[in-house]
Amino acid sequence: MNRWPQRLYYFSFVAVLFTTLFSWFNVNSICIMLLVLSRLLYRPQASVKAAFSDPVFLTFLFFCLVEATGYLHTHNYTDQGKNVVKEATLVAIAFAFCSSEAVDRRTWLKYLLWYHLLVALACLFCLAMALREYLQTGDPSVFFYHSLTRPISQNAVFFSVYVVFSLVCLLSPNSAPVRLLPQRWRLVRALLVVFFLGMIVLLNSK
Repeated sequence: MNRWPQRLYYFSFVAVLFTTLFSWFNVNSICIMLLVLSRLLYRPQASVKAAFSDPVFLTFLFFCLVEATGYLHTHNYTDQGKNVVKEATLVAIAFAFCSSEAVDRRTWLKYLLWYHLLVALACLFCLAMALREYLQTGDPSVFFYHSLTRPISQNAVFFSVYVVFSLVCLLSPNSAPVRLLPQRWRLVRALLVVFFLGMIVLLNSK
């Protein structure tokens, strides 16, 4: 991959993660378009051919086309348009991943480290907002369930899935980023595991 599209893909990927976790959906759409653009800038014909040869991409495309047929019998074009846009977003994400070559272990671990850090950042932001509200109201319920994730407009159940996925990856073998020393990674991983376990308790407590 040429260096400029590679950098665009990398930063767009991180931006998609960030805007997804913090529910910045307007900016998220722009980041997803940049993610697709970075793929089209790199060998466009090969990328399109790879995507249309992948059953995952074709499945998402099929469901988007099925959703689009709703225009034939709906009277509420606004709501129908929102549904189609949601499906189209999934198609764009599928294209961005299905049109790319296989990711090597080094790159995968770099993306995964960003994921861990962004999930931790979102959790810390929620805790900070909950602490501020607690100091103002004295209500301890702000640290639990939907109240905890309200500052980032996330459903507590859905957000807990992000945290659980991070936990699973942290506990898997050979998950250490290449540039971190083993001793440092063991400490970082232990802190993140304990922190995320605590978040799971808060997210699933009413």
